Amino acid sequence: MDFVLIFSDSAVGKMTVGKALMERTGLRLFHNHMMIEPVLEVFGEFNLSAIEKTREIIFDEFLKTNQQGLIFTFMWAFSEPDDWDYVQALHDKFTSQGATCYYVELVVRPAWVVTWW
Repeated sequence: MDFVLIFSDSAVGKMTVGKALMERTGLRLFHNHMMIEPVLEVFGEFNLSAIEKTREIIFDEFLKTNQQGLIFTFMWAFSEPDDWDYVQALHDKFTSQGATCYYVELVVRPAWVVTWW
């Protein structure tokens, strides 16, 4: 099984890239907002505990399947130690079940940068 973590700042294109990768590879896509938006709707506010618990259920159940792999999108705040711990826990969860983990960072260059080919 493969686990692909696509991460970046907000509004960079994680879901768009994730969908394209899903179409090309057959891996399933678990976009971060698939958990955030329903929790916001139900609770009327951001409830991190509910989001994290729901994500964990999805990951744990996915690891029990025969699926080829999972693409997960996440806004990783490098300045937050909790985010580093979370990514390490995801890595450990998937590799302990024999998965290969891949990390894809999306970066937007400022418009004034000119690249010559």
